[in-house]
Amino acid sequence: MKLEVTLRWLARCLSIALVALVIILAIGEGLPPLFGFSVEVIESWLLVLAVVGLLAAWRCEFWGAIASLVGLVGFYFTNFAASGFQRLPRYWLIPTLTVIPALFLMAWWRHRKTHQGQQAPHGA
Repeated sequence: MKLEVTLRWLARCLSIALVALVIILAIGEGLPPLFGFSVEVIESWLLVLAVVGLLAAWRCEFWGAIASLVGLVGFYFTNFAASGFQRLPRYWLIPTLTVIPALFLMAWWRHRKTHQGQQAPHGA
């Protein structure tokens, strides 16, 4: 139980730090392109999905973490595809950010594992 709570709050603190960083960058650098059709627009929406997934993971750890992972992996793959599948992106930050949704998934799995046999009987 203690490990589950530690994982959950570590993931929550890191997600808030990341969302704050994204907000600070958006204010300082300006919003990324969100409309039109280009690689940058697709990547921007995938990053928005990743950030929204991290916020959603506060309420529903599993689906929020999955949404965040889809956004991050999609961003990485889109960048790789835009290069003509010639080179992997050199961003170290995107693969590192997968740690946060992984922490949410570990907390969800730990909660599920420890509370499996403790469900209330029907009619209670």
